[in-house]
Amino acid sequence: MSQKYTVVAKRNPGEKDAQSKYYAQAKSNMKVSVKDICKRISERSSYSKGELEGTINEFLLETEHVLEEGNIAQMGDLGNFRLSIRTATPAETPEGFTKANIQDSKIIFWPGASLRKLCKTMDYVLYKPEVVEKEPAEPAA
Repeated sequence: MSQKYTVVAKRNPGEKDAQSKYYAQAKSNMKVSVKDICKRISERSSYSKGELEGTINEFLLETEHVLEEGNIAQMGDLGNFRLSIRTATPAETPEGFTKANIQDSKIIFWPGASLRKLCKTMDYVLYKPEVVEKEPAEPAA
């Protein structure tokens, strides 16, 4: 499979007078829902769509519990999830740091071996929107 991309101009926000440079930006075709993924799996396996959806929902719920406990959720070949903390304002000393200095948390994902391999072997194709030909305008009467 190939990853489509577009080329976009971006400026460095730290350099006001710098000229824009061009970067690749991944172009997604569409969103595929959990229901759609479960349907695809059920078509090639003995699992029903409902069993798969229920299993995934329970899996996600348990993953949340693992992260809430401060653990790393290892997902086999998919990868690992862990929590990270963002500091809003740093303190001058360790004694001066309180919970009030913490802004929030975010989840960090580290892909597993198969996903990292996918990224290394990906083929790239420039996205070109399909041109829809317009009907010729009718002359005014």
